[in-house]
Amino acid sequence: MFIKHKTGKERKKSVFSFGLIGGIVLIIFSIGITIFFLITAGKRDLSSLENTLLQIFILATSLSGSYIFGKKSSQASAIEVIKPHARSAFRRVSSLYSSLLRLAKTFDEEIRISVDSSLLKRFRAIIIEQIYTTIDALEDWRDIVPEDVEEIEQRFKENKSNERGISNDR
Repeated sequence: MFIKHKTGKERKKSVFSFGLIGGIVLIIFSIGITIFFLITAGKRDLSSLENTLLQIFILATSLSGSYIFGKKSSQASAIEVIKPHARSAFRRVSSLYSSLLRLAKTFDEEIRISVDSSLLKRFRAIIIEQIYTTIDALEDWRDIVPEDVEEIEQRFKENKSNERGISNDR
């Protein structure tokens, strides 16, 4: 029913593996170049070309490292800021999903006992399409509240055996 994505821990691990570490490495590298520059300048006079090239290299590496480090840090803080608001909105979407599943189940029961069920089948098709839209909306929340999406997936997998007659085919 749900598309398998990286878990929250896997996503955090990948962010730390390149983004933050890459930024830190560039910043440390620029500090190392600065130290090399100071040691070399203390031993002998550098030409204007050497001064310019070393300063441009230091500037480029430190700006790149700061940009990468700042971007990853701000992304992590932004997610933490919106998480409480996202959780309540996600709960509303998951509640809507549950309600649509119950409504589809009710329609299935009515279709089984009805003599002329063509209108009920059309309504059921509309409800099933709304269920799929809700599934897509739940997937959109995976980037912000992955733990809650996984919890909902588990709950629906456990309840899946109780839900009969609702087709999951699009």
